Formats: sequence, C-alpha cells, structure tokens
Amino acid sequence: MSVMVIAVAAFSSAALRSRPVLLRAPAVPRSAATSLIRCVCDDTGPPGASVSGVLYSAADAPTVRLFTKSGCTLCDVAKGVLADAAAERPHTLEAVDITDADKGEWYEKYKYDIPVLHIDGAYWAKHRITLDESLEALAAASEGTFEPRKGEPDAGRLERK
Repeated sequence: MSVMVIAVAAFSSAALRSRPVLLRAPAVPRSAATSLIRCVCDDTGPPGASVSGVLYSAADAPTVRLFTKSGCTLCDVAKGVLADAAAERPHTLEAVDITDADKGEWYEKYKYDIPVLHIDGAYWAKHRITLDESLEALAAASEGTFEPRKGEPDAGRLERK
C-alpha cells in the first residue's frame, strides 16, 4: 500500500467550484492557505483486490461512505468531486467494496447502482454528484440538519426470487 499526499489549494469557494486546483506535495509549501488530504491508494494489490478503506479523514467532520468496487469509473469521478469539496467542507471518505465477502448485504442492495453514497450512515446519493450538491450536503451534515434522501436503491428487494 502506498500513501500519496495531495494538497488542495484553498481559494475562494466560487473559484474552487469553477476550477479546482490539485497539486502534489511536497511541491506545495504547508501554509494557512493549504490543507492536506491524505489519500491511501492501494495500487500494489492484484486486480480485483478489495478497495475498502479510509481514503482520507478529517477530525470532528462528517463521514461519507462510498459504496464501490474495483474498476468503477463513476466511483472515481465521485471521489474526485469529494476531494475537491474537502478543501471547503472537511470530511472523512471511506470506501466500502460491495464485492468483499463480508459485504453481501450491500452487494444485494447496490449491485446495479454504484456509486452509492451515505453521509454519517444516512443515504445521500447514487451514480453522480456535483461539487455544489456535495458542499450543500456536507454543510447540512456539519450543522446536524442532514436528512436521508429518497430513492435509495435496493436491487435485492426488486428482483424476482
């Protein structure tokens, strides 16, 4: 497992929404205008290896759970949007690989709909998210006003047995 540190330059929120700037440390000096996000990237495992784990974390901040699996390109896009949002709205991002042997319940619910995202254990979104939607949901979670969204997928319930 390798650790990559990414620095997100903290500009005004309007500038960040229109043009996020990601720079790899150590080229970026640590200062008040820079927040560091640690991404744990398992790039040494065999194909199909679990992608579960904490991708980055922030103390005393909401936790976003990304239900995913290896090779999910929409999940990669969602991770990028959330990394951009972290500069303005710190949060923890945890990946949950629905194909792991101990994640069968999540596989049955979300097998056709990843990425699926939860904030602090409550359903938030599926498929695609935008930076503005992410900032809004993370703000609500930080303020304690986030409500679970409607439309949570449940493939197992809908399939014929």
